[in-house]
Amino acid sequence: MSAEKRHYEYEVRPEHLDLTRRVTIKSIFDILLDTACKDADLNGFGSRDMAKFNLTWVLIRMRIDIVRQPSEDDTLTVNTWVNDITKLSSTRNFQVYDQNGNLAAVATSLWTVIDLTSRRMAPISMVTAYSDVAQPQFGQVTEQPARLKAPEAAHTYSHTVCYSDVDINRHAHSSNYLLWVVDTLPIEDLVSDRSISVEFNFLQEVLLAQEVQIIRNDSNPYLFELTSEGTPVCRIQIEWK
Repeated sequence: MSAEKRHYEYEVRPEHLDLTRRVTIKSIFDILLDTACKDADLNGFGSRDMAKFNLTWVLIRMRIDIVRQPSEDDTLTVNTWVNDITKLSSTRNFQVYDQNGNLAAVATSLWTVIDLTSRRMAPISMVTAYSDVAQPQFGQVTEQPARLKAPEAAHTYSHTVCYSDVDINRHAHSSNYLLWVVDTLPIEDLVSDRSISVEFNFLQEVLLAQEVQIIRNDSNPYLFELTSEGTPVCRIQIEWK
């Protein structure tokens, strides 16, 4: 068990930025997911390793607390570690720092393993030596992601899952759910210079050509429910503080 947190470096690139020259919420989410993938690959339980056993990782829930949206001049360091493993889930944490050592964001995420044929959860013990990389001594950096409720419907939008939405697991990529909902929000909130909390509940995958209905409430904190054929597939909450 390592005595230090594993960390990964990222340069902020133009595609990460919005019109205020700050890193978007989606880009922060993408960087965290990329960090999880890199850490899994380097420790022997990445997507290629999992595919040998017909398994893959699936994100169930996540909470991101953004203290400050990094800017175009920043270089980011992302610390990550696994602090808890149960029979069917695993908790991974993140800390994001700028080049001056200032904290930009923290996140806690809950993952499970699914069988690629049945699309059902599989025991995490099937992932060989995964418990060896856990670092419970570092604890958890933010609240456990909550079980979100459905919003009171004030606005409804629709999106058809297209080619650019789908990832190597042949379903819509997790960060695209965030992209779809952010694009429904008032620009005044999106460009404000406030701390942000984002929570995700991923309930069911959506596939190419499926129609997704996006339902949200009317004001901050914004709560979203995404459904397909009447079945909830994802809930997201975004709060500016």
